[in-house]
Amino acid sequence: MNRNLARILWILSTTAICAFGSSPESWSVAVNGIYSIPASDLKNWFKPAPNLNFSIGKEKENGWTVEGQVELSRFERENLSGYPKGKLDLSLEHIGFLLNGRYPVAKLSIFKPYVTIAAGPHYWKGIRGEVALDSVNAVPYIAERRLEEWNWAFKAGAGVEISLGKVGLDFGANYRLIVGSLWPTLQEHIELDGVSGFQTWNLAIGVRWYF
Repeated sequence: MNRNLARILWILSTTAICAFGSSPESWSVAVNGIYSIPASDLKNWFKPAPNLNFSIGKEKENGWTVEGQVELSRFERENLSGYPKGKLDLSLEHIGFLLNGRYPVAKLSIFKPYVTIAAGPHYWKGIRGEVALDSVNAVPYIAERRLEEWNWAFKAGAGVEISLGKVGLDFGANYRLIVGSLWPTLQEHIELDGVSGFQTWNLAIGVRWYF
């Protein structure tokens, strides 16, 4: 998923320049490390995992900063209970392309609190590993299954930027929903409930450069 990242960022930056104009003093690029905490049904499948987010954007005259973002994530530490705990390999990964709006609500010395909202298409892939034959517990062999789709995602949150001249330190939190479903399959054998909508709470820390 990472080998095409440079090409994706180049396409994203080119598209943003065409869409937002070319005033160099109002542009910024940012990179964020994200700690994603599964919510709702997803927390019964996975433990928290790191994500990455890259963005390039431009501040508009109305105060909004409009950004194009690329977001990468992978969940692979299972958080199952019951029979499949420790017996089933699971993973869920995605790459997302988001249009993000960021609006400052105040400026307190070097502190700039803001709200943010975003939406865009995501490609996701989920893998449920094979289940071994267990005649003692009457569980048949179940082959590995994969699901992969393009769907939409939505985010909303808030944060604060600490302004240090041409560099800003970002601290934020948001809620993310990726449209998609994982298997409600074979619950009678392995007690694995399905997931409808990939919901996470995300804590972010990052650096933003202005140019």
